Amino acid sequence: MKKWFPLEINEMKAFVGILYVMGIIKKPNLKSYWEADSSLFSIDGISALFSRTRFIDIYTNLCLRPTSAAPSSPKDRIFKIAPVVSEIIYQSNKYYKPEKEITIDESMISFRGRCSLVQYMPAKPIKYGLKAFLLCEAKIGYVFKWKLFTGDPMDCDQNYGLTYKVLRDLCKKYKGKGNILFTDRYYTSLQVFF
Repeated sequence: MKKWFPLEINEMKAFVGILYVMGIIKKPNLKSYWEADSSLFSIDGISALFSRTRFIDIYTNLCLRPTSAAPSSPKDRIFKIAPVVSEIIYQSNKYYKPEKEITIDESMISFRGRCSLVQYMPAKPIKYGLKAFLLCEAKIGYVFKWKLFTGDPMDCDQNYGLTYKVLRDLCKKYKGKGNILFTDRYYTSLQVFF
């Protein structure tokens, strides 16, 4: 059994920073970020912050919620990550004000692990993953609000369906503020226009 070590705040910031770098610089697997055989492909900053063993220990054992936390309802399938998602959305809105033109669309977050939320969408470039609805600035594509699709019937408006509720929930803050919303035909309905 592994011993539990709490993370210092600077260590947590370094861990998240490494995850960002790993999202930008693609390598074939996690261990290859610490390989030093090639000066051309090695990333010195990562190995200076963490040993590979320490990073993998944190990566495999990280818990982002209080252990006493329970779902708000029996159907809440994302209660474990909800505090982190809420904080990311809050910070995205706090430090960035979108321009007048905004857009809404869906996106796939690549994931093939064990999770009941994984979707298969053959028409998308990323065929397996988690489906998210995104509200972005139209010019540069900055995502400032998003919602993960859980497949829960409560996510749908009983009269008008899923897309109407998603659009209403994501755009609530921007209604009547003079923004121009761009959508594709997936979000187009009479209820949305009125």
